[in-house]
Amino acid sequence: MAKHTRQQPRRIENMKSIKLTKLFFVFALVMLWSCTGDDTSPSDITVTIEATGLSDDKLSVNNFATFRAIVEGGEDIVVRYKWSLSAQRGELTDGVTTMPSPSLSDDTIRCVGRTAGDEVITVEVIDTKNTVVAVASMPFTIIALVDVPKDYGCFDQPKLIYQRGSLSKYVCNFDGSNPQYLGVRGLSVAISPNGRWIAYNDYDDGQTGYFMYLRNCETNETITIPGGDGDDYTPEFSHDSKILYFLRPNPSLEENFASGRPTDLAAYNLETGEDYFVTTLYQSSEEVSRFTVSKVSNEIAFIRNSTVEDSGISPRLSILNPASGLITDVYTLGFGPNSGIDWSPNGEDIIFSSASTTNGRGIFRFNLIDGIGPKLIFSDLSPQSLPPLFPHYYANGTRIAWSGQENGQNNQNIWSIDANGNDLQQITSDSPNETVNGVLE
Repeated sequence: MAKHTRQQPRRIENMKSIKLTKLFFVFALVMLWSCTGDDTSPSDITVTIEATGLSDDKLSVNNFATFRAIVEGGEDIVVRYKWSLSAQRGELTDGVTTMPSPSLSDDTIRCVGRTAGDEVITVEVIDTKNTVVAVASMPFTIIALVDVPKDYGCFDQPKLIYQRGSLSKYVCNFDGSNPQYLGVRGLSVAISPNGRWIAYNDYDDGQTGYFMYLRNCETNETITIPGGDGDDYTPEFSHDSKILYFLRPNPSLEENFASGRPTDLAAYNLETGEDYFVTTLYQSSEEVSRFTVSKVSNEIAFIRNSTVEDSGISPRLSILNPASGLITDVYTLGFGPNSGIDWSPNGEDIIFSSASTTNGRGIFRFNLIDGIGPKLIFSDLSPQSLPPLFPHYYANGTRIAWSGQENGQNNQNIWSIDANGNDLQQITSDSPNETVNGVLE
């Protein structure tokens, strides 16, 4: 017992020594990790979502919004982003291909609205250790096209709107029958979707120039749109018939003899009588050269051109949200339209005509969802004459009407193809030249 009693303190001391050694080893490992590893903890990392393409937190069916994850506090350790939709009412895409939900992507992703209703997009931020270090969500609502009651006002059914001869404005049925003179003249014309107002620009001898006018087709009341000085062109109404858009240079600008005064997008509110500019691109030596209004979202797609001679800047297809004033450049075009452009009724694509020497003569389609460059869907049959001009969707987007000199014609008539560029038909065969101005549908 005495021997055992004498050895016990040394054994206890040895055990204490071992425990202290282990403790020191663990402490050293912790210190080593804290010195050599990233000292950012998940609690220091935050992520927020920024969206473009939403209007008052709403996204129209067949339109898209772009969502971007903005990380603060852990940029060096973030490697991936997982995006998901809560209700699957939308469709994720990288701008080219459709992606499942959830999907691993970079910090930016698109969502195409497919079904009306509430939706939430969520992004999970993943670090180099495959750990989720931050999460953010953004709710929004996908809305369907508001179906305006089919009220054709003074007209008995849907119509093609066109110019016959030099200045006279007409409408006819989709098959070319029942041509009807509108009682107005000018360079361009539009009819409000409710069929009650005719907008046109006509020459005013007293003031010298083309001014924009509105005529009520039921009462013949005529309104001169104020604010211009004789250079108003190409009217087009919003889908709800409340706003008239058109091209107009700022009256303060002096004439540029090389290219004329740059035109911006102007507007007139039919309910308040207010006229105003929607864009002021002239301030950056740019202009709006062509535009079209979406029937889905009332957004405006337009061709954005530089007004600087030999600038080397290619035209761009841009989209304007008239409620917020936000302009988004969608695509840089290698070649520009030679006449007007038109937005499809479902909001998915835009068509235009061109006589490009490298890309072909004919009618092109640009798909806004996949972002792939313009595709030639109809080749000009008579390259020795005028190319197709002013293509417009009609018959609920199933067909396209345009003006041209097909099959070697000397005069210009209205022609039609299906939405994919097939089934060529001639709608009119009159001797005067005829130019498509729009569609009442």
